[in-house]
Amino acid sequence: MYAIIALLDKTSNDYIRTIWEELREKGFSHYAFEKENMEPHLTLASLGEVNMPVVQQILEQLVDEFFPLELPFSAIGSFLGQSIITLNPVKTPALVHLHSTLHQQLVEYLPVYSLYAPQYWVPHVTLANRVQESHFLQAYQYCLSRCEHFAGFIVGFKLIFIHDNQSISDIYSISVE
Repeated sequence: MYAIIALLDKTSNDYIRTIWEELREKGFSHYAFEKENMEPHLTLASLGEVNMPVVQQILEQLVDEFFPLELPFSAIGSFLGQSIITLNPVKTPALVHLHSTLHQQLVEYLPVYSLYAPQYWVPHVTLANRVQESHFLQAYQYCLSRCEHFAGFIVGFKLIFIHDNQSISDIYSISVE
C-alpha cells in the first residue's frame, strides 16, 4: 500500500520530535522510534497501485499551488478503541481544499473505502501510539499540559510504500523548504 503524507516545517518538526523524546523518556510511548526515519506528518491519502509519473506531476502541481500552507494546531485527541494520542490541527478551509483537491486528482488510485477519504478524514499528527492502558491517562494528561497552541506549515509531500511487514520505504518527496 502507498500513502501520501504532508511534511511539516522544521520548527514544527523540532517541536513534535521534542515531545516524542519526552514521551519515550517517561516510558509512555516509543512509537516515533519504532521505525527508522519516522518524521512528524499528517497522512492525507492511502493508495493502491500508482502511475508514478502521474502522481509525481500531481504532487508537484499541488506544492506550487498550496505551499507553504499554514497549519494551526489547537487540540490533542484520540480515536475510539485505540491507545493513540494525537495532535490535531484546525481543519481550515485551506487544509480541506488541499485534501479534497488531492483526492479529486488521485481518484483512480484511491481505495473504495478509506479513513483518509474527505468525508472520514480526521487530520492529526500522532504523538503516541500503542500506549499501555495503565499509562494512557498519564500520557494524555502529559500531552494536554505539554502541548501549546502553535501554527506550523505544511511544506511538502512524501509518497511512501508500506510493506506487508509494516516497514516503510520513501518513494518520492517534494518540498518548498
